[in-house]
Amino acid sequence: MRYPEFFHPFAQAPHLGGALYATREEEVAAQARAWRETHKLKRAEQDEHRVLVLPIDVQVGFCMDPETVAANLPWTPKGGALYVPGSAQDTTRACRFILDNLARITTIAPSLDTHQVFQIFHADFWAHSESGAPPPPFTVMASATEASEVVGHHPDGSSAPYRARRSPELAAAYPAALEEVGAAPLTIWPYHCRLGSTHHALMPILSEVQLFHSIARDTPARFDMKGQRPLTESYGVVGDEVAQLQGVPVGEKARPGYIEALLEYEQIVVFGQALSHCVKATVDQIAAAFSAIDPALLQRITVLSDCCSPVSPIPGFEGDPESPLNFPAVGQKALAKWAGMGIGVQASTDPLRVPVQAG
Repeated sequence: MRYPEFFHPFAQAPHLGGALYATREEEVAAQARAWRETHKLKRAEQDEHRVLVLPIDVQVGFCMDPETVAANLPWTPKGGALYVPGSAQDTTRACRFILDNLARITTIAPSLDTHQVFQIFHADFWAHSESGAPPPPFTVMASATEASEVVGHHPDGSSAPYRARRSPELAAAYPAALEEVGAAPLTIWPYHCRLGSTHHALMPILSEVQLFHSIARDTPARFDMKGQRPLTESYGVVGDEVAQLQGVPVGEKARPGYIEALLEYEQIVVFGQALSHCVKATVDQIAAAFSAIDPALLQRITVLSDCCSPVSPIPGFEGDPESPLNFPAVGQKALAKWAGMGIGVQASTDPLRVPVQAG
């Protein structure tokens, strides 16, 4: 038997990676114990070469496929609040990769995008300067026109002035701060991955595979929550997009101890959602930190290119390959850049590279 029984339906129908259901805790745990004994798996702490798997934001809010929703409700249920096309199949492939490499993977450390209602990228953080209405989703917020007001460019091509309901002067300075560090413009996203909501949870099949790995290899998983700071974005797991606004701390460029923890592993495998945003930011942040220590460390990073997909482009920017709002183009450029840096970019079915020791 190549895969444990709980995974059989997914191996035969990859789109089920986007299905939402109550996880099968005891059933999966029992299968993991049996698998450990049958396959004589050693404890992860005994691994000579330590392999870390970083699933980035493989959460219901990004990966629940609208096509797999089935519920007898008095309304029409939808998929993930910010569903990334292709993420359902990505999730199944990533889970298959973990099961195929179960004996080699030391630790699984999922990140969880974690938000509150009143954050700078959510609609109700802002109010139209005259009507008080919030900006529609996918509005791009431009630099301030005055000390406490910004211009929102709507998806339909119109624009309007907005003022933040909280910390208006600092919030108005944020778009320019993003531009200064070369980050993507501030976008108003649909509410997603709100702490306590269904959208915040890991996709059920990845949660089950993580549970299976923990018991089969006798090792805990590690979860990293990011994204709760109200006045900055946190696409990458390592740190926030902006650390200060007008001298006021609003985030941190690097979480204390995170990079040091990564250095305990000979190999770091990254996948998840979305390629154009949180995967890109995370890999770029790790690469920058590793390069500053020893460029040879970049060879420890591997990205599973068939287990992450980009966000759909902002309407109107589909045909502009240079726009930071053409998110599929952003994702493809990132893959090419990483490969050129010596970072592994491979399919989930390819053999993992031999771990490299830094000099």
